[in-house]
Amino acid sequence: MKSKKNFSPVIILFEPQLEENIGAVARAMLNFNFHNIRIIKKGWKPTKVSFKNSAKADEILKKAEVFKNLEDAINDLHYVYATSNRKRDLNTDVVNLKQGVKIINNYKNNKIGILFGPERSGLTNEHIAVCDKIIEISLNEDFKSLNLAQSVLLIAYELFNLNLNKINSV
Repeated sequence: MKSKKNFSPVIILFEPQLEENIGAVARAMLNFNFHNIRIIKKGWKPTKVSFKNSAKADEILKKAEVFKNLEDAINDLHYVYATSNRKRDLNTDVVNLKQGVKIINNYKNNKIGILFGPERSGLTNEHIAVCDKIIEISLNEDFKSLNLAQSVLLIAYELFNLNLNKINSV
């Protein structure tokens, strides 16, 4: 009999700008049983601000893996999914949030990473080019502006509920 291991993709923050957002990401993650965070920001360490905004999700921040570049941060992962709401001229498939979480869930026996860009600018085409797919969160066409932690929360929520529904239907 297989052990019931919690499926927890790695949340990867590429050069996050605000400590408040890093703390809020940790809070969002722990609410939905996500525990693995990687931060690509040279020399990053949790601060009083990030701890305060994590609302006691300190364990996430303390265990964060810190990397200097994207390549090192994703080197051991089997699949990496970028998040973006900008139209791009790339050969990378774009899927909506519901499709994206179903795809990720289908690969739950692999090491999965979900990549989020800096608050102000998002991910560049070069960053997205190393990813397997782009997950787009459907938003109001006239106002597409999510906070970093809100984006993480939506994806974590959808994955959590997809798995919760599978457990409850057994």
